[in-house]
Parts: sequence; structure tokens; C-alpha cells
Amino acid sequence: MALVGQFFRTIDTKHRLAVPSELREALERMQAGDRFYATQGPNDALWLMPDATFSEMVKAFKSSLLPNQKVTEYSELVFSQTRVVELDKNGRVLLPEEMLVETGVGDEIAILGMNDHMEVWNAEKWKKEAAERRARKKELMERAMGVMEEKRMNTEG
Repeated sequence: MALVGQFFRTIDTKHRLAVPSELREALERMQAGDRFYATQGPNDALWLMPDATFSEMVKAFKSSLLPNQKVTEYSELVFSQTRVVELDKNGRVLLPEEMLVETGVGDEIAILGMNDHMEVWNAEKWKKEAAERRARKKELMERAMGVMEEKRMNTEG
């Protein structure tokens, strides 16, 4: 099961986001639970990761007791800036105000299902970004296929 789709919503005055029912149903089928890790993604969107997704990221960082300095700097930034948020009984998540400010997410938002996590974007920013990406769809697909092929070759070799 994967989280998919784009949904345009409004965040209420208390910074609560109503997670679309389609995404909540997918999360239930994934047995993802009601707890998420909220952090600023590398694309400056607000990422909401279920426990399992966040745990996979943690495992990747734990590959060594003496990690590379670049990994340490990045992990210090990510883990210190991550907050735990929970889905309430009404299907809402309280988003930390400082994260909304840092990511530029306003009241009008786009929620993207991104396979194993959700992304929350400023709605206008996402609409512009999506239009630009649609115009470059073939290029983006070819680039992604190249990355996937390289990963496949590295795991087989």
C-alpha cells in the first residue's frame, strides 16, 4: 500500500491539518498508526512520516558508531528539528507553528501522498512546481530511471 494523490486543504487557526480520508484509509491499511514525525524535507516542504518510514531513516543513520562528519551534521539538523505529532480522533494533526513558518506553508495547502510519507506544501508554490515538473515530465522520468538502474546495478554487483 502506498500513500498517493494530491489534496488541497486549509489549515485551521490552531494549525490543525485534516488528513484526507483517502490518506487515512491508506495509513490504516499500512498499519501505520496515529503517530507521525514532522520535519522539514530537503525540498523545504513539511514532511509527515509514519513510524515505519522514520525508523528506516534512523536505521540508515545508525550504520556506524563513528559516522562520517557530513552525516553527523545532517543528522543533528534533522533529528533536532523533528517533532512528534499525532492524529486526533477527528483525523487531524497539529502542525508545529515554527515548521509552518520555516517551510512557508500558509493556510492554503497541498498535501501530497508520497509513497511512504506525506508532504505539506504551500498550495500556490506546489501548483507552480507541479506545472513546471509536468512540462519536464519526460526528462524527469529518464533521470529517475537512470538513478533506479544505478541502484539496481549497485545491489547486484
